[in-house]
Amino acid sequence: NKSDIRYEIIIAAWQTRAKAEDQVKKLKANGINAFIVEDADGPMIKISAATFYNKAEADAELKRIREELNPEAFIKPIKPLK
Repeated sequence: NKSDIRYEIIIAAWQTRAKAEDQVKKLKANGINAFIVEDADGPMIKISAATFYNKAEADAELKRIREELNPEAFIKPIKPLK
């Protein structure tokens, strides 16, 4: 079911959990509800600023985040484990 895919807006990625956790603290201090995405694949520890279950909504928020926070932010689709 395609609607099971969630879209994380990734605003940062770090090689170590310590650096990722430090970044999350800084973002939260600035009013951004950031969190580490525990089930994202790849070697880097990814930090999300938002979660969506609708691609169009994720695209709209990505545009805003790229303008206001990080021009290199991207959407990471994550499929649930079945």
